[in-house]
Amino acid sequence: MLLNTRRLGSAIRNLCLVMVLLCPEAIALDGNKYLDLKEREQGWFLLGLIEGMKYLPTASDKNNPQASNCVSGLPLKQVHAIIAKWLAKNPEYWGMDMIDVFNRALKHLCSLNQYKPDQPS
Repeated sequence: MLLNTRRLGSAIRNLCLVMVLLCPEAIALDGNKYLDLKEREQGWFLLGLIEGMKYLPTASDKNNPQASNCVSGLPLKQVHAIIAKWLAKNPEYWGMDMIDVFNRALKHLCSLNQYKPDQPS
């Protein structure tokens, strides 16, 4: 049986939404808490963040619309490495909310002349 990735993605997204709605309190994840997570947990967090950016554009996306496209098509492992590298080089931001850290890292990635989204390497 072939795995329908659209259905799986939709199911995961819906499950995450239900979990968030049922959670008695929302806990913001900052860089310190993110770094304390196991590698697999960091990957799941990033996956949720990337999926959320696709469907829930924020005000920061209006200022930098290509930022969310910078990770489009990249394997999750590569996105994870990009975030880990950015955090390692910027420990002064470890106390910042991970959504802001993610956006800053993406803006940095998108600003590099070496990487142009939607173009083959």
